[in-house]
Amino acid sequence: MSNSLAGKDALVLGGGAVGDALAKGFAALGAKVARSVAETSGSANLVVIPVVDPGGLKPQALADMDEAEWIRRCEAPLGAVRTALQEAHAVLNAKGGSIFLLVPTISLVGQADFVPFATVGEGTRSLAKAAARGWGAAGITVNCLALTQEQLAPGAEGKVTETRVPPALKTPDLEHDVAAFIAAMANGPQIATGTTIMVDGGNQMSV
Repeated sequence: MSNSLAGKDALVLGGGAVGDALAKGFAALGAKVARSVAETSGSANLVVIPVVDPGGLKPQALADMDEAEWIRRCEAPLGAVRTALQEAHAVLNAKGGSIFLLVPTISLVGQADFVPFATVGEGTRSLAKAAARGWGAAGITVNCLALTQEQLAPGAEGKVTETRVPPALKTPDLEHDVAAFIAAMANGPQIATGTTIMVDGGNQMSV
């Protein structure tokens, strides 16, 4: 499968520095890249939605979290994912395409002091499955890619315990490795949707 994005329109919705790195990678692969729907011509072939923690991955015990903090770090980000999916559908609906949501690996295994971010990730995976089932007939695939803290929140205050053994491979770089992986999947046969693929260098090996 080719990882060239020449002639394709890519939209990266949000994600801060993570989104910037992916956008740079897609541009290097030949895509015309937009960082918002307003920057597009009204359509795209590829949409990527990175899910990041607005709390900066700051650890906090679930028992100590109040309602306002839960809304800020869990309910509001999950609502933003829903909005991003709706925007993605609007730009892809005319001709189909691929949507990828980047979620934390902790959404699959859980973490005691990072409950909001893990919950947002798991909720995102549920939204992706619903979208995949609903939009498949329109030629739209929706998949999640699970990444580590090192990839989604480098330099964060909190440290997530990813694994007790060394990863099998090096941690994939966003700009080069992850961008190329997404491009290859987008260019390949559209036979996978509603799934989560670990793109963490063999860190968790879990689905």
